[in-house]
Amino acid sequence: MQSGVRKEDGPQYHDEVNQQIWEALDSYFANAGADSYSNMRLIRPAIEKFGGAIALAGFAWVAERLEHGGLEVAKAAKIGVPNAILTHNIIAVAKNSMRQLKDIVNTDGYQAGEKLAASVVTAGDEDEAALTAYMLADGFASNMDVVHKEFSRIVLEGILKDTEGTSAKMAISWAIYNMGNKKPWEEMVYGDLFVQRNWVEMLEKTMKKTMPELKKEQIKDILCREYAVPGSTNYPIPSVTDKMGIFETLAIDIASNGQIFFKSYPNWTRKAES
Repeated sequence: MQSGVRKEDGPQYHDEVNQQIWEALDSYFANAGADSYSNMRLIRPAIEKFGGAIALAGFAWVAERLEHGGLEVAKAAKIGVPNAILTHNIIAVAKNSMRQLKDIVNTDGYQAGEKLAASVVTAGDEDEAALTAYMLADGFASNMDVVHKEFSRIVLEGILKDTEGTSAKMAISWAIYNMGNKKPWEEMVYGDLFVQRNWVEMLEKTMKKTMPELKKEQIKDILCREYAVPGSTNYPIPSVTDKMGIFETLAIDIASNGQIFFKSYPNWTRKAES
């Protein structure tokens, strides 16, 4: 991560403004709650002072929080706390933090999707880019106008080619999927990266038998959406919904620096820290 994000040895900042932005985010996340309107009012003074830098730095803040949570999880695991509880706690922290960060992003109004797409490009590292891309996919991409959506999709397709980490590829591919190009995410679902291709193909055949009214492309679309966000279609697949979706996978990948997935998925990758 960039030097504005705190490491184990304490805060490090580019300059005084960077420090003030980080302190504003510390205050916001410490006091933000479940009410979006209240959260937007809470962050408004910081946005008026620092502009879009607040939202951009917010993704770094969440990524750092997950990294810190991963260190705490490692300590808890050593004293015998079950992995299922630790995983649940990390995901809960990630969802709550991203929900509160979404309230910051929403202050951009109709420009939110366009700004998120641009932020994927300028993100400090792949984890921040991935969190930004997932938020873009989670509601904002669909609200973009046609011209900005088309341009942003092309830009993200270029970013995807240079992305190394598996979970980052998942999040960016999902954003592209929701902007009109299904191919990158379909290739990941069928690519033996986080699920065996023969298992996905077996599910296709089972669905074709039980739901003959569905066409092949409809079945593929259902499976791709279920693997991205379990339970998000009208045809939840038990063997899929029991698994983690993109967001849960991304959160755990960041918190564990990939260690949770390396043993189970031989093709899993993480970009080396610079």
